[in-house]
Amino acid sequence: MANKRYFAHDSPDGESFGDRYHQFGIDCAGGENIAYTYWEENIQSEGGLLYHDSEQDVALGIVNQWMNSTGHRENILRERFQSEGIGIYVAEIDGAIRIYATQNFC
Repeated sequence: MANKRYFAHDSPDGESFGDRYHQFGIDCAGGENIAYTYWEENIQSEGGLLYHDSEQDVALGIVNQWMNSTGHRENILRERFQSEGIGIYVAEIDGAIRIYATQNFC
């Protein structure tokens, strides 16, 4: 996402997370959560101003984003998902350090 400058479940060329599962031989009816935040930048949120300057702040901020979103929360709590993987990618975007997080379920 960072390299291609987009933020979505489907890539600009139309590839979905299901396509990526298939590409790597993962056979399940999975789910995906995505989020991003910033490092050492003021972030306005519904709960007020956020500022992440530790790995723990970043992790808590991203999990809070997911848990405060109905669809993302449902993925996290869905009983049929038996495994998950979380990926983090850090990139400089327009002079700021953006932290991307992807959570995949199977």
